[in-house]
Amino acid sequence: MTINESELSDEGKAILDASRDPIGKSWALGILGAFLGAAAGWFIFRWAFSQGYYVLALPGAAVGLGFSALASRRMFAGGIFCAVVAFFVTVGCEWNERPFNDDNSFTYFLTHLHKVDDQMTIVMLVIGVLLAFWFGRGR
Repeated sequence: MTINESELSDEGKAILDASRDPIGKSWALGILGAFLGAAAGWFIFRWAFSQGYYVLALPGAAVGLGFSALASRRMFAGGIFCAVVAFFVTVGCEWNERPFNDDNSFTYFLTHLHKVDDQMTIVMLVIGVLLAFWFGRGR
């Protein structure tokens, strides 16, 4: 049986396109995009911080945008993956710029994150993770 694509609805065309693209390829490209976005977000955050701007949500958003730019399909699991990556990238950015005086190791910072003096840090962290999830779900 042959499928006449001109007779398909938009949903049918989307399903047909998704069936032609293997999920493994989408995941591989999405993961590559997420890590490229994480690197870009890290460097842009560091530059903005040195200029006096506090854009801690940006690395998380960049992770999600990078994932969805290269993955060719919508994936709920991609959003979850991006949220997890964004959490660690965002915490890493904050730790790199403002570590604790008691112990400047990343592990200590991660386990004592709730003791951060500025509550805006927690707000920006949550916003970044939510943006990563939202954008990471795909197009």
